[in-house]
Parts: sequence; C-alpha cells; structure tokens
Amino acid sequence: MSRMNPSGRISARLLGILLALLLISTSQLLARSGGKHNPNKPPAPPADQVNAQLRWGPVLGLITPDAASIKWATTAPATCALELQGRVVPSMNPQGVYHGVMLTGLEPDTAYSAAISISSKTGVRKSPAFSFRTPPAKLDAFSFVVMGDTRTNHADHQRVVQSMLKNFPRPAFIINTGDLVENGQQTLMWDKFFDIERPIFERMPFIPAIGNHEKKAATFFGMFQTPMSTQNEVHAWHSFRYGNAVFVILDPLDAIPPQTEFLDRVLARAKADGVKWKFVVWHAPAFSSGNHGNNPQIIQAWVPLLEKYGVTCGFFGHDHLYERSEKAGVVHLTIGGGGAPLYTVRRGQNPYSKLVKSVFHTALVSVGPDRVDVTVEDDKGGVIDSFSMPAR
Repeated sequence: MSRMNPSGRISARLLGILLALLLISTSQLLARSGGKHNPNKPPAPPADQVNAQLRWGPVLGLITPDAASIKWATTAPATCALELQGRVVPSMNPQGVYHGVMLTGLEPDTAYSAAISISSKTGVRKSPAFSFRTPPAKLDAFSFVVMGDTRTNHADHQRVVQSMLKNFPRPAFIINTGDLVENGQQTLMWDKFFDIERPIFERMPFIPAIGNHEKKAATFFGMFQTPMSTQNEVHAWHSFRYGNAVFVILDPLDAIPPQTEFLDRVLARAKADGVKWKFVVWHAPAFSSGNHGNNPQIIQAWVPLLEKYGVTCGFFGHDHLYERSEKAGVVHLTIGGGGAPLYTVRRGQNPYSKLVKSVFHTALVSVGPDRVDVTVEDDKGGVIDSFSMPAR
C-alpha cells in the first residue's frame, strides 16, 4: 500500500521511484520497436546489419540459355542485390539472411561477371567478382557430375571434392543425391559444408536432392534452388530440362501421392515432346545392397513409372557405397560415397545388383546425341565402373 503524507500527496521519494520505472519501461519499448515510428519511413535495419557480411555463397542454381538462379546468405539480416555487368538486381528477400535472384533475359552461350552488394548503415560491401556462362540455345551434348552423402567425415568429403575437380573439372552442373550435412539444423555443420564445397560453387551450378539428415532445414531451402511450391509450401521436388534431357528430383520424405502424379505428368510430357534422355534423382534408392536395403514404398509408387516411360537412369544416395542395379531397362545408381562413413555391402538382398563397392566416389555422366556414358571414379582417381546407355 502506498504511504501518503498528511496532505494526501505521494512522497517525493516514492514519486522518484515511479518516474524511474516509467523511464526504464519507455526505453525498453523504444529499443524493441526501433525508436519513434514513422509510417512513411521503413524501419531502421537491425543493429547487426551494420556489420553484415557474406557468409555462404554465391551458389549457382540451374543455368539455362536465358536464365540463371543465384543464392547466398549473410551473417545477419541485410539488404542485398546482385550487380551484373552494370545491372542491379535486388534480392528476392531484401531484409533476411537468405538471398537470391532469378536472372532472366540472358543471352545464350555468353559469359557473365557478377558481384554481390550488401548494404548497411555504414555503406556497401561487395563480394569478389564471380562469373558464369549460359549454355548454347541448341545443346546436343553435355556432361554433369553426381555425388552424394557428403556428411560427417570432413576430411573424406574434402578429398572426394578435390579428386572430382581434378578429374572432372568443367561439367555443366553437379547433382548431389542428398545428406549434404549430418544435421541440417546445426549452422556450424553448414559452415563446414560450404567451406569444403566452395571450389565447386565457384565453377558450376549445384543442384541437390534433399536427404533425411537435412531435416527440412531452412538453410537447404534458403541456399538451393527449389522452385516447386503448392499452397504456399515450398517443396524439395521439382523438374527441369537441359538440352535434350529431362531431370525429375523428388523427396521420399514428403507426401508420396502428389509426387507420383507429378512424376507421371512430367515424364508423359517429356515423352510426348520427344525428349531423348530422362533422369530421376532422389535420396533413398528403391533397390540397395547397403544398410537400408530395398524400399517397398518407392518400388510400388515410382519404379513402375520409370519403366513405363523408359527412364534412362536414376541417381540416389542414402546407402554409403556405390551400386549399379538394372531392372526392366532402367539403370539405378546409388551414389552415396561423398564422405559419409562407408557401409558394409550386404549381398543377396538386391536381386537387380550388377556391381557394388563400398568406396568413396563420384560419377561423370556424359550425354551425347545417341548414348550416355558413365564413368565412376574413387577418391584417388581410379575407375571403379564405366558403362554406356543407349537411347530407349
């Protein structure tokens, strides 16, 4: 109960205490709200934005003859843009930590130089310049690299990357079959991943499937091109065409029925359009001689469509080994030797296995007018498998 003096007024001491509390509350409110609000002026950038720097990237997504996707991340929320030979393209997420642009109207078979600008109260920081090249409008032959399961063992991961860059230096792009990191919710693991993979990002577009170890992390969707969305939800499954080939990337951890319909629709359209080569990518293989074994759900839902539409080859991970399986003319490759702990081969559980080895590895896929050649090398540059696939 407040004590009143005989005249009924609050004591000077108590009045001082109340005023002090009022001042503290007001200052805390202003600190949270960013100061005096002006509806005609955007809020001041967060305090950390003063020193925001480039953390990850740039990461090149799919590059076509007339378009390119580029993503990056900053150490704190920041206002960013991409400077492309005198053209300034604002980030699609201007106040966050994940940033990206979709460049359109590009010229085929043309080299471009770009840099990222990061604006803050103290000025503008610019990343070192980087470059990329659009493919020709007519593309009958190209190559791409496949690797996967790069998590956990950083020294092995780095050795695989170095070997791949030495032996397969300039493919059109690289596909990762998933499990990029051990725990997608831990930022420090992404720091290590982006550090090891930086030489890849500097040279070629990077197109990953999502694995179970990504744990649907915001970093995966923030840093890599995932253009498919339904009902305001972003998904890790999508498709694209490149040259005379179609690629369908799926996510076995997402709802299966809509992806089955999507796979059916994309492959049917590709067949109707006369697309010669059809590739699919997802993390968990249908057939495997590794720890996880065969996957009945995928065998039932997706394998019949691969056979119905004459898919050339599928690329998968999840089991940490290399395996080539063949069923009804479709080649199934488990590419899971990117650095994660290798698994013991369990022979006899995969009836379609043609070759299986527990070894770190990457694969080079060379697409030509009449056939697709595949060369699989270990982390020392030795060839562990080599074969060709004709058009179907």
